[in-house]
Amino acid sequence: MEEDEAIMAEQASLRLVAAAPPASAPSAVGLELPMPSARSAAAQPAFSFTSVRNSIAAGYVAGVSGILIGHPLDSIKVLIQMRGSNLVTSRGSGLAQKRSLLSLYSGIQGPLMTVGVVQAINFAVY
Repeated sequence: MEEDEAIMAEQASLRLVAAAPPASAPSAVGLELPMPSARSAAAQPAFSFTSVRNSIAAGYVAGVSGILIGHPLDSIKVLIQMRGSNLVTSRGSGLAQKRSLLSLYSGIQGPLMTVGVVQAINFAVY
């Protein structure tokens, strides 16, 4: 009987604790971080020009980096598709002899000029 009462009292206290809003949020390391209050959130501006400028710069760098890395890979893919052979069976011998590394970047000017701007706008808006 006493055990039942103790269990019921413990469950009731757990329900009270679960219903109370947390004063702070637990972090990944076990440290408690303070929750932002409504007052501090209202005092901050919706955006700042510095954050927009940083977003535009980050978007432009992301777009240009993606093109610089992806364009040669797309060029290799197209060359293999046009040749109609398998990369594993051909061992890349013909591809390496006929093409230089710089030739894989041919035609990159257009995407470099447009994708950087598009990604900069994308980062700034979102």
